Amino acid sequence: QAVKWALAAGYRMLDTAQAREWYREDLVGKAIAESGVPRGELFLTSKLHPRHLGRATTLRQFEVSLRDLNTDYLDLFMLHYPVCWGNLCGGVPPEGTWKDSWRALEELHAAGKARAIGVSNFDLGQLAELKQWAKVAPAVVQRNSDIFSADLGAQVFTRGSGWVYQAYSSLGSQWMMKGYRDNPVLSAPAVKEAAAAHG
Repeated sequence: QAVKWALAAGYRMLDTAQAREWYREDLVGKAIAESGVPRGELFLTSKLHPRHLGRATTLRQFEVSLRDLNTDYLDLFMLHYPVCWGNLCGGVPPEGTWKDSWRALEELHAAGKARAIGVSNFDLGQLAELKQWAKVAPAVVQRNSDIFSADLGAQVFTRGSGWVYQAYSSLGSQWMMKGYRDNPVLSAPAVKEAAAAHG
C-alpha cells in the first residue's frame, strides 16, 4: 500500500532490494502494476543480497528481481554489501566474492538489462579496489550519511572518482537500528528549522 500511495503522490524513483528480511520486491512489482504508472516514468533500483555473491548466482537473482518487479530491465542494480557479516547470510558462505558479482553486473550492463550499476556499503578500501579493478565504473555509491555522520571521506573519494554519492537513511533511521531510543537527526535544530521553513 505504501508504494501505491507514493506513486499516487508523484514519486517515480523506487529503491528496493532482494533482502527478504527487509524488502518484498514482489509486492513492489504488484503495486507498480496496479498503479497504472508507465514503466518508462519510473527509476527502479534493486540490490543483490550478499548471500548471492558469485557470478552465476548474481545472474540468476537478477532475473528474480526482474520477475518480481514485472520489468525487463532495471535502471540501477547494485551490490548491497561486499561481504556477509554477522548473521546476514545465515552462516552459509556465498558462491563467490563481490568481484565475481561485479563482473556479472558488468555483463548485465553490457546487455542493457541493468542500465547502470553500483555498490552499497563498500568501505573506502573496497571502493579504491573497485576503482582500480572494474571494467565498468560504478554509476552510484550508496552509503549511510546524515548530519551527524556525514561520511565525508567516502563522499570526497566517490565524487573525485566521477561517481554519484547517494546517501541512505539521511533522516537518521540508522540511529534507531544502532539502539538509540530517539532519532537525533529529527530533533536537530537545523533539521527542525528546515522542516518549518519548507513544510
